[in-house]
Amino acid sequence: SYAELWGRVNRLARGLVDLGVGVGDRVAVLANTRVEFTIVNLAINTAGAIVVPVYPTNSADECEWVVGDSGAVAIFCENETHVAKIRSVRANLPELRHIATIDGAVADTLSLDDIAARGDRVSEAVLDERAAQVALTDPCLIIYTSGTTGRPKGVVLSHEGFAAGRFAAAEMNIFGAGEIVYLFLPLAHVFGQLV
Repeated sequence: SYAELWGRVNRLARGLVDLGVGVGDRVAVLANTRVEFTIVNLAINTAGAIVVPVYPTNSADECEWVVGDSGAVAIFCENETHVAKIRSVRANLPELRHIATIDGAVADTLSLDDIAARGDRVSEAVLDERAAQVALTDPCLIIYTSGTTGRPKGVVLSHEGFAAGRFAAAEMNIFGAGEIVYLFLPLAHVFGQLV
């Protein structure tokens, strides 16, 4: 239910606050399209931070570029394979403070449950305070392009701009109430995020 979704997002967002993720910080997500990607995505924004999706098919070098160029302070990796990519380039990512894992515990990382449990130490009022610090024109998402003309470029999308895109998609009846949408694009892609 939406209430259950909000409960998971809220607790994880407060856990990010407890970790020291600040308003305007960038947090990367390196995972396949799955429910937890959406939960993490919403929690990052709820904490006042900016989501930086990373394609799960990216090489370690490509992950290093996106995480480093964006200045991400934390990354959520789906599994041990994704964690290994980040560990192999970690020395080149001085701003990266935390690695979290979606699928269970991986040595020297935080699990989703670990971060959510930290959220119990933070008042829910903190999330309202953080929301008040975020303007409609502030970034909510940085999507990296395919890089056909060199290294991928980070496209900064504001809360206002991305909401307008979602509203326009609904008005154009790209998908409507009661329809089932088969999402074959990863959530690292801007259209995946739009859906």
